[in-house]
Amino acid sequence: MQKKCWVRVVAVQPMAKDDLGDYVGQLPAHLLEDIYFNFAEYTGQV
Repeated sequence: MQKKCWVRVVAVQPMAKDDLGDYVGQLPAHLLEDIYFNFAEYTGQV
């Protein structure tokens, strides 16, 4: 995102919004890694 805004995605939310905070641009790699892992765990892939 170019500026601060809300983005709505229809999908499971593998991480609480409070844990993410407010970000502009791309998420840091460590947060993406947590999201990917939590999503895999949620869907039974781990």
